[in-house]
Amino acid sequence: LGPRFGAALASAPAVTSFFEGPVTVREDEARLGPGRVDLLVRSAMPMPSIRMVVGGDGRLRLPGRASIIARPAGALVDLPLEPRYTIRDTGETFQGLTMRVEGEVILRVPSE
Repeated sequence: LGPRFGAALASAPAVTSFFEGPVTVREDEARLGPGRVDLLVRSAMPMPSIRMVVGGDGRLRLPGRASIIARPAGALVDLPLEPRYTIRDTGETFQGLTMRVEGEVILRVPSE
């Protein structure tokens, strides 16, 4: 058996975000419920962060960083990612972030 991934969100060309935890993914958004949420980003090249629109009425707690308070209208935020691993044959990379969610937070793919 290979690795298991959670709910997927196409975040940009050749970039996919996978979520594990109390999350519902629909089309271009992920609704995060209270608790621990793991984000794993698969991309063709390493990414130090991923840009998302953060909305809702909750808060994201990120390790070693200030909390991000979600606003109903949403705000553009670069979520920091930590390198996890690279697939040697393809060069594909995986980066991740573990967050604690308070309330409900919505992550949307920004429209370019």
